[in-house]
Amino acid sequence: MDDSHWMTRWLGPICVGGMMAVYGTYYLLLAPQELKFDPASLRDVKHLVLWGSSSLVLSLVMLWSLGISLLVMRHYRGLLGRREWGAVLTIGGIVIVGMVLLLIFNPGFVGSKASDAILGPLFNAKPRVQLVVNTANGVGIPLSLFLLVACVLVSRRVSSCSATELGERIRWFRTLLYSAGAFLAALIYEVFRLYQWGASLSPSGESLEPGGERAGLASSLTLASGLIFSGFMALVFLPTAIQLDHREDALVSAAASAEAKFDRATWAMVHRIEESPLTALGSYVAVLLPMLTGVLTKVLEAWVHLE
Repeated sequence: MDDSHWMTRWLGPICVGGMMAVYGTYYLLLAPQELKFDPASLRDVKHLVLWGSSSLVLSLVMLWSLGISLLVMRHYRGLLGRREWGAVLTIGGIVIVGMVLLLIFNPGFVGSKASDAILGPLFNAKPRVQLVVNTANGVGIPLSLFLLVACVLVSRRVSSCSATELGERIRWFRTLLYSAGAFLAALIYEVFRLYQWGASLSPSGESLEPGGERAGLASSLTLASGLIFSGFMALVFLPTAIQLDHREDALVSAAASAEAKFDRATWAMVHRIEESPLTALGSYVAVLLPMLTGVLTKVLEAWVHLE
């Protein structure tokens, strides 16, 4: 990106201002107005602090990932023609409007009666929590689409790019990948805390003792959400990783044929190619799977408790 562009010069203040704005908004919406010291009220505050903190982190990660996606789209915007951009924007707009309408009528992460049974009492008792959740979902939908478009642009016409340009594309790919990984990890933990909070309330909104069937159902819904979003992310990044990896192999083969003493490590260092895209994706999965295993462990613990 051109260092003279205004976004580069003001990127730091923009990030700090955005973080302060998000923090201030969360404080105004979620800070408890009064604190009672009975066990039920203290449990409710505990859930508020745990979920509110995770939701705040999720919001910051989402803003970061959204910014990275927009930077990639701006950098490679010339790889799509006007008609192609028109089609992308039209399809994206239809998807966003459709998902937002779905959220209005079903604010749960997994559209089911089970999700409504867990989150309904919480949202009825805490309408500001529902506002924060719906806003985060509303931002998460275009973020997922922007990640998809950014990945498509990174792999666009990759078969004709040079080694230096390939190195740049791989660096953008890794940045997108790790941003999406942070987004997914923060999302799953936030969903877990939200469902556990909802499971602690009875259908009438009263606080319940920890454990029980509702807690087990909440853990199961969290695992389902994690698997759904993980599968979506894999579908977004895997095709791009394969295309970039194939182009790297083709360039390495061409360079090896042209040079008698070809050294792949030196070649990769010259063109700033630190690791292959598939290796980066494998590292991402290696980080993601233990996190999902942790959620699965919570589910198993709940089932053992029920038995």
